[in-house]
Amino acid sequence: MPDLIERQLIIENFQDSLRLVRNLMEFSVKEFAEAIGATPQIVTDLETKKIRMSVAQYISIAALTDTYFMRNKTKLSILKAVIDNVGKNYSDKYITSFHYDSLLEKWFENFNRFGEENDNPEGIKLGDTSFANSIDFCRENPWLELVQEYKIFLDVEIFNTKEAIEFVNDLTQLSYMESIEKIILPLRSIEQFKNRSTAEEFEQILNFVKILQKVNVLQVYGEDSDPDFYNTIQAIFNRLCRKYRLCLVTPNEELAYRVLRLNIIFDEKNLYTFSEEEGFNISACFIEDGRVKFYFDETLAEKFEGGYNSPCEGGFKDGADLTSEEETPSKESDRASEEPTKLNGWEEL
Repeated sequence: MPDLIERQLIIENFQDSLRLVRNLMEFSVKEFAEAIGATPQIVTDLETKKIRMSVAQYISIAALTDTYFMRNKTKLSILKAVIDNVGKNYSDKYITSFHYDSLLEKWFENFNRFGEENDNPEGIKLGDTSFANSIDFCRENPWLELVQEYKIFLDVEIFNTKEAIEFVNDLTQLSYMESIEKIILPLRSIEQFKNRSTAEEFEQILNFVKILQKVNVLQVYGEDSDPDFYNTIQAIFNRLCRKYRLCLVTPNEELAYRVLRLNIIFDEKNLYTFSEEEGFNISACFIEDGRVKFYFDETLAEKFEGGYNSPCEGGFKDGADLTSEEETPSKESDRASEEPTKLNGWEEL
């Protein structure tokens, strides 16, 4: 017979991913509600975890999901990764929500005469989560404080890390919040990733970007005429640092180091201090184990001051000595230097 604890974990982990799954299928809340025979308010309450998903709701949504992804098989691998990796409730009873690429096949796996008294000797009910460990329907979103404090820019490489699915899921949860500026993804970051990625990797990146655009959390800015990604970021950060607290989210330590150097002033002895008169200090962060962690310039300087190579086209000089006379501004900060180019598509920022 089916394992009740496993079934409960399947429901809870599926609800964790529901909004991301709906957006992956490109359904609006209204369309999704009509497809499963519910109201838009119920769908919203399920996604925000104001109510707990019932068995009937799970079966209905699983049937819709199976049908959609049977017809859109190229997205199936993303769906499986989303549902099995976003969920927070794990045990030796729960490994995956799928059987033969189907949610319903898994649900009815080994089904016989469910419901007899001795089938459930402990009296556990599917709607009762008191027996499950680590159940948290109000999990803190690690990005909530960051988006309230900073104007955030993304390096598209963040979508190509093991943290990508959880990152996208966390950002979709911000869509219900008011007065939060959209996160910005420069177009050149996407274009440069396309040039050095496989078609499969790039398709997955675009799916994540489309999901976040659809929920109005992310906006792609820029034009084909923009310079390479680093110089685009440098020009925009130079322009905006007097007005906003800026933060770049990137898994690339070298890129983070170069961006953090925009905070630095060199004196005549090539010693540097952080300027408080030029505007807000710029930050850079990455994701590790579901947490937001900030890069520190002093730590990165030990690794990269001797020169480095960068995957960012035109952004860094191979083997460059960043403390050399050629690279070091005299009595001026990088922030105060002339912008490398005029960016026509960024005036609204």
